[in-house]
Amino acid sequence: MTAKSPYLEDPSRLADVIAAIQALGAYPKYMAQPETWSKRISGTPDRARHWQKVFEEHPEFFRFSQQPAGSVSLIWRQQQRKRYDADRLEVILHDQYILLDDAEKQRLSREPLAPDQINALIDVATNMHARAIEHKREIRWWFAPLLGFLGAAAGGLLTGWWP
Repeated sequence: MTAKSPYLEDPSRLADVIAAIQALGAYPKYMAQPETWSKRISGTPDRARHWQKVFEEHPEFFRFSQQPAGSVSLIWRQQQRKRYDADRLEVILHDQYILLDDAEKQRLSREPLAPDQINALIDVATNMHARAIEHKREIRWWFAPLLGFLGAAAGGLLTGWWP
């Protein structure tokens, strides 16, 4: 039997995933601790455990990093080059990048996602949620006939009809 989809465990899960995608996709810095993301998403660091669970249960969107330990980022942003100056909110061109010293390069982030990229990830989350609901319905459809068959077989055994 397959594990229950995290989209079905919590009625607000889809909304949480969408909120996390928006926050992690648009914030100037691409990586932060769950407490920081909690503050950005919920307005308080007190829900960090909740957001950590959301990040952990949705590896299709989020990744934990070893440097710094426990930091979380959106996978799509990890694929971008570190050429975004989060302080000045601008992309550093190659000619400018090669003139930076190592400390300045370390401060660079990955460029925030464009609105259409964020919408694409939200569409994926919405489709995954819909598929989880559909899968649950399919399982229910098979469950009733199976119980009926087992009940008939048990009845047949009890009445001596079935050898």
